[in-house]
Amino acid sequence: MSNPPKLIWDPLAKQAVSPTLELKNPVYSYFPQELVDLQIEVHKHPALLQILHDQPEKDVFIQLMEIATYCKVVVHGDYTQDEILGLCRLLIQKLQQDRTIIVLPN
Repeated sequence: MSNPPKLIWDPLAKQAVSPTLELKNPVYSYFPQELVDLQIEVHKHPALLQILHDQPEKDVFIQLMEIATYCKVVVHGDYTQDEILGLCRLLIQKLQQDRTIIVLPN
């Protein structure tokens, strides 16, 4: 008699799932795309990188609050996953605006 596979908790799906190995079409979903895009944008801002480096707490939510403070976005209360992803999109827009150069004609 074989043992049933162990279940692991998937926080995004909010349910227990069975880990399976699909070799033909593997799907990797470690982080939502908004978090990945925010990480890419943050690396274009050396001053923000220094702030995040100096922050002793490396929790993703604390880091998001540091980025929000840098972007002058007020954050208060509890947020759902969708609201956090919306905050990520807003922070990406703010950071992109911050690095945009305006060139005026002579």
